[in-house]
Amino acid sequence: MAASMFPDRAEHGGKINLHEGFRGGGLSGSLRLSRTGRSDGIVRVYLNYVAYCRELGVEFMAGYYDTKNQALNPAIRTERPYPIVTVQAYVEQAAKDGIINIRESIDEFTTDIRMIVIGNVFEWCLREGNADFEGNMSRSLRRYLDSTLEEG
Repeated sequence: MAASMFPDRAEHGGKINLHEGFRGGGLSGSLRLSRTGRSDGIVRVYLNYVAYCRELGVEFMAGYYDTKNQALNPAIRTERPYPIVTVQAYVEQAAKDGIINIRESIDEFTTDIRMIVIGNVFEWCLREGNADFEGNMSRSLRRYLDSTLEEG
């Protein structure tokens, strides 16, 4: 299944955008940030991303998350991958509405989340899929979010 929906980079001259196929698992209308569960919606977005990565498989993901893949370079992309766009929009709105405060700039916040996600994908790939991908993603994101987001 993954091979037909998401061909490898060699078939596309080394250029593919993994995130074009990811749409957050339908969370765009249900992601809510609240005073009591600040990180829950964000973690759900990335747990859906974990499921998407599992669907594509370790071999594909290991090839995609490569330092030569410029689609991962936020400095040259005009549009970021969908999961972080969704999260950034909701965090900015929650901050604007006074629900939460972010202890750093939104650019630092999204960079940190991107690095956490890449690290978790990398670890899962290194362990050839034999890691607690969901548990690691959830735990590391929650710890970061709990230290960064506070009540508004």
